[in-house]
This record gives sequence, structure tokens and C-alpha cells, in this order.
Amino acid sequence: MSSTIRQVAHRIGKLYQLAFRFRELYENRFEAIVAAFEILLIGTGLAVWLVLHRSPEPSSKMTFWEMPLKGGEFVVFLLLLLLSLSRVFVAMRRTRLGYSYRKLVGMVSDRQPDSIQRLHQQLRGVGWGYAPGLRPGWQDRLGGIAGRIAHQTAGLLSERSWFLRDKKWRAREAESLGEWFKAFPACLWKLPATEEPEAARSSWASGYFSVIVPMTQQSARSIRKGWRATDLAEIEPKAAQVFRAKGAEPAGDLDRLELLAYLHIYVPPVSRRNQDELRLFAASIQHLAFLLRGLYGSREGFDSRWNFTLLCESSNRAMNRVLARLGFKPLKRERDGSSTQEREARSYAGFLLFELNVEKGRGDNDNARDFLLILKSLVSHACPESVPAADAVSDESCDEVAYVKKKRVKNLVARALHR
Repeated sequence: MSSTIRQVAHRIGKLYQLAFRFRELYENRFEAIVAAFEILLIGTGLAVWLVLHRSPEPSSKMTFWEMPLKGGEFVVFLLLLLLSLSRVFVAMRRTRLGYSYRKLVGMVSDRQPDSIQRLHQQLRGVGWGYAPGLRPGWQDRLGGIAGRIAHQTAGLLSERSWFLRDKKWRAREAESLGEWFKAFPACLWKLPATEEPEAARSSWASGYFSVIVPMTQQSARSIRKGWRATDLAEIEPKAAQVFRAKGAEPAGDLDRLELLAYLHIYVPPVSRRNQDELRLFAASIQHLAFLLRGLYGSREGFDSRWNFTLLCESSNRAMNRVLARLGFKPLKRERDGSSTQEREARSYAGFLLFELNVEKGRGDNDNARDFLLILKSLVSHACPESVPAADAVSDESCDEVAYVKKKRVKNLVARALHR
């Protein structure tokens, strides 16, 4: 008897696994189509109900027992319609998380073999940004920058809100970013919103920001398995010490690094709302090159010391295509109850996970090798004012350095004339 019960339970478990995979399939890929079909069926049923229950004579009345029955049918159809509409809205929101990346997708298209080279040329034409956390006197501003970034991501990346700000997301994001900025100030990078030095200096909390953190091995493992949210990654203390102590000097005692490209975001000033996708992308690439130079150095053969894994989340299909073109590979996990079938790995927040593996400066595919050539070139030709030195740290951009010098001369002349 007990064996029969176990067999029945086993078959029920197999049936449940099939049902769960079917639900997972249509929720992740075909939920909007299924929900739209459900709305059509429910709408048809509601119309048929109205036709059948329409009174043929104005004077006819429903009995006491017919009223709750007919009213209950209408309520059931109405609730089903509202449930399906809510699913459609949620599915639509999921497809609109993050930026559209239309321009960037066209720039790195697979149909154009020289797209990476042309992207490299355009990136070289973008002025260098700086690390606000390494600028003297900016430590008190990092909390404000974290709050502005969290305010933007709460409306851009949270599926719990649309055209509004997710308050819970904003509070948690600001707290996580604030802790990272204190533990490793170089994890924040800023690229001014415009190339004009005076306009770039008008607002310290606006522009294109990138957040990349060196995380511990345990954090990376937990994130890959979906056990830990990316905003809870712990800073690798050894990487932080090496970066502060050696700056641009080679780091021979640095083990393999686990880097998390957490986000890049555009925080607009009041007078400018539309983002430039090239500058948004350039902020992340410059930041990565800046960190690699500070951790592995820039002397001859510096790229041979590159041993790191770059992990990141993707918010939509357009970003999936961009990451794949740059050599990132989507992570896979074994399906529940199966050792042969795999599914796409998602982060704790539900985003697809991608990673780039680099061993001794080499990628594991052609696209990765092309992308690493861009990084090597940026590390070699980085703006001197943007690279930390062993004795002092100066992180103002090249354009701002020249602007500050001119401004000081003008002030001195004005004071002399006034006297």
C-alpha cells in the first residue's frame, strides 16, 4: 500500500514539474500574448452574458433568487477581466525596463564587421570623466549623489512602478550605494552631461554615472546562484587596499578579481532630459578602464596581468544584444529536477545575468577579444588627470583642469584691476 502511494505521489510530482515549467515558459516569454487572448475570451463571454440576460420586456423583473445569480456571474467576469488586464500591464512594464539602447544596438550590429572599431573611435572622441569619491572635498557629496542615482533607478528599473518612483527601491538603493561609496570610493564614476566645461561643472549631482565594484568570491557565487541580490555584494577589501596603496602601479600580488558592473545611469539636470547613449556607454567603459589601470597598472605588458570576471545584469533584450556583441555570455543554471536541461540564470531582482571571463588578458571568444582591445587602448591612452597616482590623487577631467586654470587666471586679473 505504501509503495502504491509513493508511486502516485511520484507521478503527481512529475505532473507538477511539467505544470511549473509551462507556467514559467509562458510567464517569461508569452505572458502578454496569453493575457491578451484571455482578455478576448473574457470580453466575449461578458458580451454574451449581457445579451442573454438582457430583459426582453421592460416590465419584466428578476426574482429574488435570480438577482444574486446573475449579478455573481457579472462579478466573476469582471474580476477575471481585471486580473488579465493587470497581467498585461505588468508584462508591458517588464519589456520597458531600462533604456531602449536603439542607437547603441545599431552601432554594435553583427551585420557590420567593423562596428567595434568604429565604436572605439567614437569612444576615443568622448572626453574623460572622473571618480568623484577620489576628489578632495567630495566625500560629503557622495550621499547626495547616491540619493539622486537611486531616485532615477527607482523609476527606470523597478517593475513595481511605472511613471512613478518606487519608494522602497529608492531607499534600499540609496543605502547600498552609500555603503559602497564609503568602502571603495573609486566604484563611482562620473561623465559630465555635456562637453562644455562650464556646463559640466554647473551641477555636481547630474551627468552620466557608472558603478562598478570589486566583490568577494562569496558574493559572486551567491549572486550567480540567485541567492543574493546584487546590491548586497560585499566589497573585496584586498582590491580596495591595492587600489589605494598602488594606484597606477602594477599589482603583482592581486588574485583573480570578481567585478560587478552594477549600473550606469543618466541623472539629468533640470534643463536637459534626453540622454546620449554613447556617453552613457562611455561612462561604463571609462570606469572599467580606470579601475583596471588602478588595480593592474599601465606599464608594458599590463594586460597580461588581467585576470578577472565581470558580472552584470541586463534589463531588456536590447541590452542583451549589446552585451553579446561585446563578448559577454549569459549564465545558465540547471532546471529544477533536471541535471541535463538548463535555463537562463536570473539575478535576485529578476534580471538576466551576463559575465565576461578574462584570463591573462584574453577573452574566450572573438567578440570579447575585440572588446578587450578597446579597454587596452583606453588604459594606455587614459587622461593623466583621471588616473590615480601613488603619491596623490587627482580625478578632474582634462577639460575641467584647463577650465579651472583659465578661471583662476581670470579671477586674479579681476582682483588686480579691482584694486
